[in-house]
Amino acid sequence: MELTATYIFSQVFFLINYILLMTTYQIKNRKVIVFFNLCGCISMMLAYILLKAYAGLAMVFVSIARNIIFMIDEKINGKNDITTKKDFIIMAVLIIACMLCAIPTYESIWSLAAIIATISYTISATQKNIKVYRWMGIISGLSWIVYNLYIKSIIGVIFEVVLLVAVVVGLVRYYKGEKAKVE
Repeated sequence: MELTATYIFSQVFFLINYILLMTTYQIKNRKVIVFFNLCGCISMMLAYILLKAYAGLAMVFVSIARNIIFMIDEKINGKNDITTKKDFIIMAVLIIACMLCAIPTYESIWSLAAIIATISYTISATQKNIKVYRWMGIISGLSWIVYNLYIKSIIGVIFEVVLLVAVVVGLVRYYKGEKAKVE
């Protein structure tokens, strides 16, 4: 890995994305969250373009589509605590979109990690079961770590490890809470 201006700018864009992502967890206004999320996606697009990481770039487009679909669905149908047939249909369409994007962006087996990460996150995001959400979050996080190692994004690896630790801590807390209910 050579420390060129292009590489440094790519890492700055990764950093901006993760700062925006972390900030969204502290904001209560949904419109501001959506705006920050969109800005984060744009930042990731720029980072992936600079690194010529086209599988990751394609997955950003799928992620933007996923977020728009979820926002429209929530606006039309409201929040729902049960995974419905409609949720499974949306999930299937998004997974197919990920697989279709994998065809033109395939570079090596490692480039598929971005597709696996996006598919697993899509599955987790359509689930209303918190346990499934967290387990899929582990798969997604590990896949993003692999992809970030593949594209040599130091900032991406560091922040995905931090997010993965947060997911594991959340899963442990969930199971401790379930165990306490039984006792």
